[in-house]
This record gives sequence, C-alpha cells and structure tokens, in this order.
Amino acid sequence: MGFPIFKDRLLLDIGMGIVEHSYGGHTTAMVCRNDDRFSCGIGLDSGAFGLLDSDLKGFYLS
Repeated sequence: MGFPIFKDRLLLDIGMGIVEHSYGGHTTAMVCRNDDRFSCGIGLDSGAFGLLDSDLKGFYLS
C-alpha cells in the first residue's frame, strides 16, 4: 500500500535527517554518530556540546 504522496520525493538512498529539541538534541548527535542511515541532524537548544568533538559521520547543526 505505502504512501503514494511520498513517491519520488524522498531520497532515502542518500540518507535521512533528524531534528530534535532540548535533550533530544543530544540524541540527535548520538544518532548522527552511530547510525549510517542518517546523513544530517539539527539539535535545537541542545546540550550536545561534548558530543560535537567526537567523530560525527554526518552534518550536525547546533
């Protein structure tokens, strides 16, 4: 069945992005570091500063 509205709109072969707020921003940084399915992340008002020095595999905006 699926969702035909998303057909040819999502480029999942290049990765997904993740956006979180507050403590979720810390989770976003961990996901960008540990999960190859995610190519970028945005942490809004996050406390992920210690993780930003680690080797993130994707782009991360804090």
